[in-house]
Amino acid sequence: MHLSLSSGARLVVEPTSSPVAAVYLWVCAGSAEELPGQHGAAHFVEHMLFKGTERRGPGQAVAAIEACGGDINAWTSLEETVYHATVPAGRWEVALDILLDMVRHSRFEEAAIESERGVILEEIRGGRDEPGRRLAEAVQAAAWRGHPYARPVIGSSRSVRALSRGDLLAYWRRWYVPANMVIAVVGGLDPRAVRDRVEALLPAAGPAPVRPERPRPAPQRRCRVALVRADFEEPLVELAFPAVAPGHPDAPALELLADVLAGGTSSLLHRELTLGAQLATATWAALDAERDGGVLLVGAAPRQGRSAEVLAALAAQLAAVAGGEIGAGEVRRAAAGLRSGRLFELEAVDGRAADRARSLALFGDARAGDARAAARAATGLAAVRDAAARYLD
Repeated sequence: MHLSLSSGARLVVEPTSSPVAAVYLWVCAGSAEELPGQHGAAHFVEHMLFKGTERRGPGQAVAAIEACGGDINAWTSLEETVYHATVPAGRWEVALDILLDMVRHSRFEEAAIESERGVILEEIRGGRDEPGRRLAEAVQAAAWRGHPYARPVIGSSRSVRALSRGDLLAYWRRWYVPANMVIAVVGGLDPRAVRDRVEALLPAAGPAPVRPERPRPAPQRRCRVALVRADFEEPLVELAFPAVAPGHPDAPALELLADVLAGGTSSLLHRELTLGAQLATATWAALDAERDGGVLLVGAAPRQGRSAEVLAALAAQLAAVAGGEIGAGEVRRAAAGLRSGRLFELEAVDGRAADRARSLALFGDARAGDARAAARAATGLAAVRDAAARYLD
């Protein structure tokens, strides 16, 4: 059941026979919506929503969820900030009340802001010791030069130190309005009761904010190289090819291509670089698709001293794939793997609620994930070969 509420929020409720319920509250704004001087505000606001509301003191929201046997968490990304709780089905109302209280009535006390600023600065410092995070930020900056996606979601030490209470409140008040929210509730519950409760808890509070036009990323005229020198035990290399947004017609073929390249131990790159030549300890590939576009990521963890060989091997394998060296069996294997992965995701109420909220937020249709899965299933060898030839340049 997909409903537009009087508040302007969008609600999807999916009853199941599960004894567990998941509530996802999807705010359709992330770090890409930060104005100049707000870098890091989206992630900082996420932290502050756990630090007390007009009705609950610091830590009480988490304690209340855990007291009924559930868990609660959140994340911030480029395009969304998501708060979610999983509880016994009979306690869905508690989870819904707490999440809506957090997003609508948090207090942003100065002492809590300064305490949390220290936590975030330590998180930034800790990230300097994480090879994967350093790699992701370097690739992001190179691939999206001149665009908000080029900035780390968490912000920088300098930008986080500069954020004031007014900056955080400005971001929160602008984007945390009901008309910019999607709520998904899945589990053993009554859809009408959920709708009535959301209507009671979420009064109208202004129209959806207007998103300013974003700058286009710098045009890709030649290969860009980013080298991060750090004292890590294991090197990492990654290639990023400009790709497409989630709803683009080529997205299903690119998702299959990524799985052909590195989806599991029988994938092409694992066979060639890890098991065969033994140049790398791991390989990966993924389509990272956002509202303004995407990148196809292909990477490996070289054995010590083998980085140059791994880069050469990756280039050779991708050139062969771009030249049409993909078999029908590889595409069938990838399709089966993606299909089973989605079935596992939807088996749990948590995964199903996340899928419905994401689909409604991105595409305006809570079942868009099902349509995308069907599009992948209908994508054959010729389409994957064509995508490889056009995007692996």
